[in-house]
Amino acid sequence: MKYQPFSMSRIGASHIKGGLPCQDASCAGEWGAYAYAIVADGHGSRRHFRSDRGSALACRVAEEKIPAFLGGEYAEEDGPDARLSALKADICSAWAEAVREDYQRNPWTEAELEEARSRLSPEQFARLEDGTDAPVAYGSTLCAVFTCPGGWAAIQLGDGCFTHIGTDGVYDWPMPESLVNEGNKTASLCMRQPMRDFRHCYGDDNPAGLLVYTDGIEKVFSPQGKEIISLLHWIWRNEFAEDSGRKGNLERTLDMLTRRSPIGDDLSVAGLVNPEAADAEPVPGRSTQLQELERLQARRTELKSTIAYNKRRLRQAEQDDGCSDEATEQLRNTLLRNENAVFRLQTQIAALRAALSLEPEDESEPEQVPEPEDEPMPEPQDEPMPEPQDEPMPEDEANAEADTLIWPEDEDRNAPEQPKAQPRNQKNPRSLIERLKRFFDER
Repeated sequence: MKYQPFSMSRIGASHIKGGLPCQDASCAGEWGAYAYAIVADGHGSRRHFRSDRGSALACRVAEEKIPAFLGGEYAEEDGPDARLSALKADICSAWAEAVREDYQRNPWTEAELEEARSRLSPEQFARLEDGTDAPVAYGSTLCAVFTCPGGWAAIQLGDGCFTHIGTDGVYDWPMPESLVNEGNKTASLCMRQPMRDFRHCYGDDNPAGLLVYTDGIEKVFSPQGKEIISLLHWIWRNEFAEDSGRKGNLERTLDMLTRRSPIGDDLSVAGLVNPEAADAEPVPGRSTQLQELERLQARRTELKSTIAYNKRRLRQAEQDDGCSDEATEQLRNTLLRNENAVFRLQTQIAALRAALSLEPEDESEPEQVPEPEDEPMPEPQDEPMPEPQDEPMPEDEANAEADTLIWPEDEDRNAPEQPKAQPRNQKNPRSLIERLKRFFDER
């Protein structure tokens, strides 16, 4: 089976405003009966001032080494894990060599050295100036997936994501967790020992799609949540459709995403689409369902705390001769709505636990609910999201891009409360997903 490869990178809104280049890179292609898709994300810190070149070199090197893997260059290694480890080690060595060749052809400019001198310690600057730490200036992540004899394989160093789309519509993230990535920190090709966090996974099925994307997309949505699944399904359908305008559709979508993100990072996505797969309705994988279960349980705990508080308020109101009947009735209605919402959440949680083959909750042990404060407490309200700032994002530390998620948690959609008004002129990315869904439904 031959997969259809695609790739695209778009410069981030904050990079345009700050006069910075696109530091992402991507590529995709075919080698015989097989196909590959690659993305790389250059680090945003000013210490990595040539990361746009570093990400491009990462894609170039991977594009050279993956066909060598498919051609049997590592066949002497024992088993797929050993062969993939040899491929990853080769990529690291080839990238470091490509960086040194680029540095020798293009020595540091006076402007680059002046900027580095103001930001690095004397020891760091000395190692950079003489070329010892040249790879640091080119720092980049790498994520790639490819089909191969007997199935598929994926490799990843640093942040970003790899998503497997089953023929049954299940979206899953099978890549092992990073030991390094945390907050703004990420593993990188420029590390002294990049192999210690260069991960891989593989499978023997023929999935509907295999997608890789940089963290610019991951930061717009809750990781592995239903919103990112909706976006990835739209991208898969866009590439699956035999439409001459699909490239323009993807360009406009990525541009809209970066404009609606408060981070405004570069965005890259690449993938392989199975042209024979059916357009199955997207289904969350187990990791996404567990994430949803945690969200429902947290919402239930929050509502139970609110109910305890409102019960106390109601008792006080009934004992207070100065409290109006209207205020007391309003409290009763609020209490009733919240109790109904908790009942619905209990039903959803029980159904989800059953779907995940988890034991039913032990109702003999009451859930620990935070004690309400003695001081009057207002009804919990969702604060409006702040507008994205016009200034370019700060880049003082390595890969210093804030991990801010601008996707609000869903309210209980069946609750009788009236929806809260959106602040005027607020940009809500959820509307983008709805527009993408309608795009195909109306065709």
